[in-house]
Amino acid sequence: MDGLVILALIWVGIHGVNHVLKRSARSLLPLASVRSDWTVVLKGLHLRVQTTRWNGPHDVLAASLQHTRLVRVLRSVYDLGSVVGVLGMLAALAFLLVTGAASAVSLFHKLWAASEPLAKRSLDPPRPIIPGITVPLAHLPLILLAVFLAQIVHELGHALAAALDGLPLLSAGLSFTLFVPSAFVTFPTATLDTLPPRARARIISAGAFHNILLWLFLLLLASTRLPSLLWSLAYKDVAHAGRVVVAVDDDSPLYAYLPLGSLITTLDDTPLASPNASSSAALWSSYLQDPRPHELSLGWCASLPTSPTTACCAPSPQNTQILTCFTPLSAPGTTHACLDPLPLLGHPTAAKRCTTDVQCAIDEQCIAPLANTNPDTAAYDEIPAQPAPLIRLTVLRPGSPVPEVIVWRGSGIEVFDEVHTSTLTPRLPLALPLLFSLPHTLALLASYLLTASLSLFFFNLLPLPYLDGAAFLRALLAALFASSLSRTYEEEEYALEAGVRWDAREARRYRWRDTLVWLVPEMTLGAVGVCVLLGVLDVYWR
Repeated sequence: MDGLVILALIWVGIHGVNHVLKRSARSLLPLASVRSDWTVVLKGLHLRVQTTRWNGPHDVLAASLQHTRLVRVLRSVYDLGSVVGVLGMLAALAFLLVTGAASAVSLFHKLWAASEPLAKRSLDPPRPIIPGITVPLAHLPLILLAVFLAQIVHELGHALAAALDGLPLLSAGLSFTLFVPSAFVTFPTATLDTLPPRARARIISAGAFHNILLWLFLLLLASTRLPSLLWSLAYKDVAHAGRVVVAVDDDSPLYAYLPLGSLITTLDDTPLASPNASSSAALWSSYLQDPRPHELSLGWCASLPTSPTTACCAPSPQNTQILTCFTPLSAPGTTHACLDPLPLLGHPTAAKRCTTDVQCAIDEQCIAPLANTNPDTAAYDEIPAQPAPLIRLTVLRPGSPVPEVIVWRGSGIEVFDEVHTSTLTPRLPLALPLLFSLPHTLALLASYLLTASLSLFFFNLLPLPYLDGAAFLRALLAALFASSLSRTYEEEEYALEAGVRWDAREARRYRWRDTLVWLVPEMTLGAVGVCVLLGVLDVYWR
């Protein structure tokens, strides 16, 4: 809801500024404002800002590159980009077919298969990034920023490749539709169509080529120690002590208990201290993402009531939000009692830890939550474990030397998804909350930029209308048929208008080329539609 309010305020502000500018300029065009080399168009929830200011520098760059050795080298590089583009187009089409087949197989098993086959997991469809469903909704601004940055790199590729062949730039700009930003460059279509097929293929595939180069650069950067060295200038590594809380989802119950900068030292009885950041992250992830309740080797000495209530241990637990089903650690499942877990588990020294009753007082037993014990199968089936186990987080709040214990009832996967941690903490003694989350936020942005770059590479190379793939396919077919056809597209149109005939063999080649130019995009569009339909049915079919 807060996001919708912010978005509404943004659009109100945009229309307000446009209204002020329109009145000050006394423009007769209510939805367009022109300022010298800038053009701003506002229609409803679509804002488009474009400029010709970069046309001059682009022409200067094109003129300076002509007839130099550098231009030949760069053309060879972008020719390689065309080859990569062909491979990317084939891979994108193959991925589309495999994804559709995986969705179809998954849907088939849901509809007709009596049991899940062993081979099903190998054909699971890919998991898309959907804010609010597959990733937190709070990641949406970072996802949009990552896609926007990948688009800028994409459009820069088109502009640089165009300069190599002297293709002038008409305009460059940005647009903002509803909540999605995008970037674009435009070239004169007539001039582009007169270029040789090889040059056109270079220019059209350059955007996707830049995306795959950005993806490779980010992978290479992540494999080096450079990011760690840069962060070490302003942050210190506390992997030897635990993990620092850098962000907690606003809607998480843990939000009020884990302030930014808190140091989590243990999970249950497992210390998080590790020799380095990577082993610390692996320990945090493996412990919390294990779907099985963690068995406790130590219990707590406590006195059980003479007539304890067992309602929370029944097959349909009652009042489980307050009480927890406890059982003797030495003989789990034999007897049970519903107790408040906080007096026992809520403080590091609240109760004596034990492994057997011998270690406790005469009137005490060594007990543990039933969900975190390992009873024999028969007793466990008769009295099921708690719906969700208990996880203890030992925490040092910022500025406090006294550890606190937070008792979480629920899945560890929820903690992993809602609480974001790192081993970096600011060196400044009084650090702003933003500084704690900055490394995590930038790492998250880099991961989404990595995904966006690879996604744009494959998506733009699909031979679909209005995408680079369709124009790239046309340029490839023109180059493929160039040796066997005597006319270009433009010469062919002129010949048709002039009534010039050609021999039957050449006419068949023209028809083959034109058929492929029309048929491949239509078939790809149909495959995308079928793939989306199967994916939606697979997700929502119960």
